[in-house]
Order: sequence, then C-alpha cells, then structure tokens
Amino acid sequence: MKILVVDDKEEGRKLLEAVLTHNGFEVVSGENGKQALEILKSDSINIIIADILMPVMDGYTLLSICKSDPKLKNLPFIFYTATYVSEEDEKLAMDLGADLFIRKPVEIDEFIARLNQTVRDFYEKKQGVRTGIFPKIEEIQSSYNRVLVDKLEKRTIELENLLRLYNIFDRYVDDLVFWLDENGCFTAVNHKIEVYGYTKEEVIGKHFYEFLTPKSQIVAREHFEIVKKSQYSQDEYEVEAVEKNGSIVILNLRLCTIRKGNKFIGRFGIGRDITKLRKSERKLKSSELRYQILFHNIPVGVFYYNKDLILADFNDRFVEMLQSTREKLLGLDLNGLKDQRVLPAIKKVFEGLEGAYTGYYEATTGSAVIYAEMKCAPIYDEDNNIIGGVGLVHDITEKHNAEERLVESLKKNQKSLEGTVNALASAVEKRDPYTAGHQRRVATLACAIARVLDLDNDVIECLNIAGILHDIGKIYVPAEILSKPARLTQAEFDIVKEHPRIGAEILESIEFPWPVAQIILQHHERLDGSGYPSGLRADKILLEAKILSVADVVEAMMTHRPYGPAWNIDVVLTEIISNRDILYDSKVVDACARLFREQGFKF
Repeated sequence: MKILVVDDKEEGRKLLEAVLTHNGFEVVSGENGKQALEILKSDSINIIIADILMPVMDGYTLLSICKSDPKLKNLPFIFYTATYVSEEDEKLAMDLGADLFIRKPVEIDEFIARLNQTVRDFYEKKQGVRTGIFPKIEEIQSSYNRVLVDKLEKRTIELENLLRLYNIFDRYVDDLVFWLDENGCFTAVNHKIEVYGYTKEEVIGKHFYEFLTPKSQIVAREHFEIVKKSQYSQDEYEVEAVEKNGSIVILNLRLCTIRKGNKFIGRFGIGRDITKLRKSERKLKSSELRYQILFHNIPVGVFYYNKDLILADFNDRFVEMLQSTREKLLGLDLNGLKDQRVLPAIKKVFEGLEGAYTGYYEATTGSAVIYAEMKCAPIYDEDNNIIGGVGLVHDITEKHNAEERLVESLKKNQKSLEGTVNALASAVEKRDPYTAGHQRRVATLACAIARVLDLDNDVIECLNIAGILHDIGKIYVPAEILSKPARLTQAEFDIVKEHPRIGAEILESIEFPWPVAQIILQHHERLDGSGYPSGLRADKILLEAKILSVADVVEAMMTHRPYGPAWNIDVVLTEIISNRDILYDSKVVDACARLFREQGFKF
C-alpha cells in the first residue's frame, strides 16, 4: 500500500517516512500541495497524509482539489498537523471531506493504530460512501477565509507585542540588547550601545568581533561557529569589549540561536556589563573561598590564621590529617611550629602573594608525619588590607609513596635496559677482539662532547646507548674480515659498509625512548654526502649521529688496529679540524677539541 506524505518541513517528512516504512507501507513524499498533485498524476497512491500550513499550496486547497477530481475523490485523506489544531480547524477539514484529523504530537503506536483503522474502515466499506448535504464551496471558502483571517489577526497581535517588547528593550532595559545575522553582523541594537561611546549607525552592519579584544574575538568566533553548525540554541560566556575611547569592559553574553526551520538565520543576545563585579570579586575571593570550602566539606585540610599568625579556624579534615584535636590546635601560635619548613609559605601571604610548600611535615600537637602539599593565600578586608591567610593542605603521602615506588621501578627497568645493551655490545666485541671496548669508549666520548655542547641529559643518555651499540651490525660481518691485518679489498669494504644498516634493522623493533636505530644508521654519514650507507648531507643527518661520527673517528684513530698503529691525539685533532664543515659538524669538532686540549679528556 502506497502512501503520499505532504509536508514542507523536511524533518517531519523524514520522520513520517521512517515510521510508515518500518510499518510496511511504501512511501513517496512532496513538499506542498502543488508537488502532491504532480505526484498523484504520475503515481498510483492509496492514501494521502498531509500537513495544512504549507507554501505554494496548503493542505485545505489540496483536499478540495482532490475531492473535486473524480479520479482522486475516493482516496482516504488524513490531516497530520501541529499548526491548525483547533476544533474549528478540524470541522473545516472534515467538511472538506477529510477522513481523519490527527494533531501533533502523538505517540507512534497511536498514530499507526488510527491510520490502520481508517484504512480498514475505508476499504472494508464500513463507512460506506459519504452521503448527506456537504457545505457549498462558497461556504467552505468563507469558513477557510475566516480561519485565515483569525490566525492573521492573532499573528498581527503577536508581532505588535514583539514590537512593544523591542521598544521596551530599546528604551528601558539597562543591558545591551542586540540581534546578529547569520554572519555575525549587527542588525539591531538598543540604546545601551551609546554608553560605550558608539551610535547605532556606527554599529549596525558591522561584525560584532570588531568590538572585542583579540583574545575575546577567538572565544566569540568559536562559540558562534559551534552553535551555527549544531543544535545548541543557547550559550553564555564572557568577553572583553572595547569602548570607543579604547577602554576595556567585561561583558557577560547570553545568546539564543534564531532558526527558520533548520536554517540558521542569526542570534539574539543580551550583554551585561560585569566589569565592576569582576573587580569586586577579587576583594571577595578569599572570603568566598573560605565559606565554599567549609560548606562543601571537601576532603582537604583547611585552616585560617590572623595577622599575628594565630590559628583561628580549621575544618575537621585538618584535625584528622594531623592526628590532633580541635582543642590543641585552636589558638596555636604558628611561629612555634615544630616543623619550621612550612613557615615561609604561611608568611608569604602578608606580601600579597600566594605561598606554597610540598614535602614532609611533622605535626606539632599530633603524632602525624605526612607528605603534604600546602598552598596559602591572603585574606583581605573591605579596604583591601591583608588581615590573615587561608591554607589548603592535601595529604599526598600515598601518592608520594607510589611515585617513589614508580621511580624505583624505572631504575630497575633502566638497569635491565643497560644490561641488555651491554650484552648486545659484548656479542660484537667477542667476534672482534681488536676493537674490544671501542663501542664503550665511543659512547663515553660522545656523551662528553654532548655535555660540552650543553645538551639535555635525555640526549646524553640516548648517545650513551647509541654509542655502546653503534657497531652491532658488525655481528653479520665475517670475523676474518673484522680481524684482517691488511687493507680490505673493495668487496670486503662493501660488506663492512652495510653494518650501519644491519645494526638499524636489528634495533628498529626495540622500543627505545630515543631514535637509536636512526642514529646508528647515520653514524657513518658525512656532511658533504660522501658517507654511507645513504649518502645523506648535513641537514638530513641527526645531531646525535653527527656527534657519534666524530667520537667514532677520533677513538678509532687513537686506538691500535690490525691494519695500523694508534695516532697521537694532536694528529687526530688536526685531521678532524681540517675537515670541519666538510665531513664533520664544526660545533661538534670544536667541542671535541676543547675536551682534549682544555679539559684533558682521556678514555
């Protein structure tokens, strides 16, 4: 059975289509009476469900045309409306020949039940052919016109009331009242705008962002775009507005979204000047905090003291935390605290500043020893004079102990990592006894260079690991090549040149907190691109790899190898200095030279 749904509101059509389809009906739809008639000409329809108030052609007109058409007059016609819901509206609909009149909203089950009953009654001929004297078309048209006139009069009254309301807003409301279009430009504003130095003419048509500070422009733009794209209809936030003379005022904005159907067409807003309020709040902040904390009974120790450092008040949690009693604590002179470490933070408030202390605290009148976090703030009187302080104490002993356990666990993990790294390094050195200790010495020198360059400890730790493992790829190089006492052939050297890539592949699956694999891959690269395995140039090589390459070259030249004796340090330094910014990074070379010449570095 095919139903034609006629409604100008898309959401209404979609909802009705979903409900009817779910209940086994085939559905087609149109936006107004004119579209419906086109569909009825080309499609075989069994039932019509229509709204009344629609553009182009309304539901009453559609019904009249259908009932006057021999081909359409016997189709069941149901009105489903939220606008025309009076008894007079229903009477007119039934007089025109409607079979059912349903007012929105209605439960889905009830809607389907009434629809099914109407269909059964109609097609089982329980109602029979409608007979009797129907009102003449002139009478129906007259009734329809009276309904429209009545609704028009009501709408006119509503508009007049809105106009009176606008005039009240414009003349008597002490807040800034404004309307914005869909782009955020002012379309109307009340007299309050003149208080800020602007005329209405200066504001209308301009974007409201233009009258805000840069920081508030960002906030306002975010709110405007969010409500423009979402279903949120109201929001409230604060902005800093700029008066014509350049002064800054703080406005609390309350805005409502204006939509026509689903289309966003603008916003209506009220702005209240809260500049004085915010200034007053600074004076009241301490006292408000006091009462809020006490009445909300938060699980934090709270205490108050006067300008003579006498403990004046506190909450139960404070007593419990110190394992003391109210009688022992009340009136306590804080100058005589057993644990004086907290006293500087307590006295800081008399400088107009906040005080803070984090650490162990041993109670004066109780048995507690806790790890605490304490913050103190000044309390002001009505003349803005400091009359005392308020302190908040968090017992974070458990948290602190947990952190210490975590640190201990990290230390154990670090030792495990170091053990793994050393084991891997040893595996290489076992195969190449002539370079035993080379990797560790390179690591030591690389870390020393990093310290001269004033790099972070994290980088230094990374270099230590990378240095110890930088030749791990040689584990795949035949031992006879590694220990060959003569110059390597080109084929043998090509095999050796693969060790950075092999090392990186071995380590890439290990989740180091640093790019160890990449550093090892690049430690034989050179600034001019003459290095291996990738021929990278300066800006593509990691700093850690540049440091490691210099440390590797210096250590190798200073150490006896099967194919050559060790070089004197002065000769080694001359060699790397002559290749500053050619093969090696100049800053790294200079740092290495200072290590040996000025700091007397030795392996």
